[in-house]
Amino acid sequence: MRFKTSRITILSVALLFSCSLLLLTVGRPAASNAAQKPLIGAQISLLKPQTREERRYLFAQLRTSGFNTIIVRVFQNHGDRYHHFNNLNSPAPQEGVYFNTSQVPVIGNLLPDICRDAHAEGLKVFAWMTTLHANYRRPQLPKTYSYNPGRHCLQPTGTLDPTARENREFLLALYRDLAVNPIDGIMFQDDLTLRHTEGFHPGRNGKELHPDPATLYHITADGTHISGYQPPFWKWCNNKGRTLQTLNNAIMAACRHVSPDLLFAQNIHYETLLNPRWGKAWFAEVPEVLRSSTADYFFVMAYQQQISRELGIKNNCKLEETMARLFDAGKFLEGGKQQVVFKLQAIDWESGHPVSGKSMSNFLQLLLKSRRDSVVIMPYNENLFAHSIGIFTSHRHNQSVQKSSGNLLPRWAEPGYNVGNNIAGRVITDKRQTEYPAAPGFHQLTTDNILSSPVSTLDQDIRFKQSNEL
Repeated sequence: MRFKTSRITILSVALLFSCSLLLLTVGRPAASNAAQKPLIGAQISLLKPQTREERRYLFAQLRTSGFNTIIVRVFQNHGDRYHHFNNLNSPAPQEGVYFNTSQVPVIGNLLPDICRDAHAEGLKVFAWMTTLHANYRRPQLPKTYSYNPGRHCLQPTGTLDPTARENREFLLALYRDLAVNPIDGIMFQDDLTLRHTEGFHPGRNGKELHPDPATLYHITADGTHISGYQPPFWKWCNNKGRTLQTLNNAIMAACRHVSPDLLFAQNIHYETLLNPRWGKAWFAEVPEVLRSSTADYFFVMAYQQQISRELGIKNNCKLEETMARLFDAGKFLEGGKQQVVFKLQAIDWESGHPVSGKSMSNFLQLLLKSRRDSVVIMPYNENLFAHSIGIFTSHRHNQSVQKSSGNLLPRWAEPGYNVGNNIAGRVITDKRQTEYPAAPGFHQLTTDNILSSPVSTLDQDIRFKQSNEL
């Protein structure tokens, strides 16, 4: 009798333990599981539909084309084109956001309507949001300082200082307001970076610089330009990378407190994979530090035409070889729970012309050969209906459905419409958004030295890159 009682007790404990595990699994945020599902995303920098019917039509077209996620810009920088929306605040602020908040100016509360219409068509919605450039009408917030080697002085930038407590509190409050919306995820804009001359602080007397630039850089004989880096520079970059990642993780934690199931994606520059020293120097992106991220996705900005232009690649075969190496290098970021997703370029940044369907299909096929089943197309435009995104889905019949509905396109989706307008901001017209030339005497990043072992001349390599997205 005593043996039977003990057996019943053991079975009861085992049953309770199993139920506890089940409850823990059910109660756990779904982010880690959801992140393992293929993500086929369309990154939308400019929404042209004005009415709900037009938005529903666009989202239905995306779904039947094979997309399952839209990534929509929810911030407005000075000079950006406004989303086409009937209920913008009047007069509309020149900069701000597209969701309700008391932290910055509100262009219009567009995000809830986007979520409603996209969810009705079975699409997930990621809000594409800025971080260190979000100081809209907040001039009192501390800014990052940049070192000017010619004048040997610090100059304030328009970027928020990621080390300042008030900036952290401001960003947490702003992102909490974003997390209240019925979004499925947040993608961070690629401005959560510090350039190779950014991250300094003035000394108490206003003259000393911290850290001392003389310990970080090699300066040209005339004292006007940086010609290379000293060993302490790389340690400083590591520290900057940890500062940025700590802030990013804090933002995600604050948002998950509001909405536990939110997914998060960090934008990663392609240089960080092709040659980590460039990523560390130019953006303070450090693979070892990125592995501490609590994000669900790493979105690698593998913009094939930009890569071709910046690396001087003239041959399509050489470009495909470079892209294949980049896709393979994604494994260096896959040590944690994050899913690495590559973003392909759909429009030529300089000409505004869409990438050909054949070219896009080739790179999509290359992704599949690299065993990548997720992709983001940036920026989305109506001509993407011709791209073979269906090869990433099991619904290949959608291509024939799409062809049969070609005559139903509204005015904003007609072939003659200027697709270049889909690029937010001034990517085409503003020369400040294009690649800066290399400084005199500096080596260019080329296909011959990417993924190569570090050599002594590597310390001399540097370029002054601008934001890849806006």
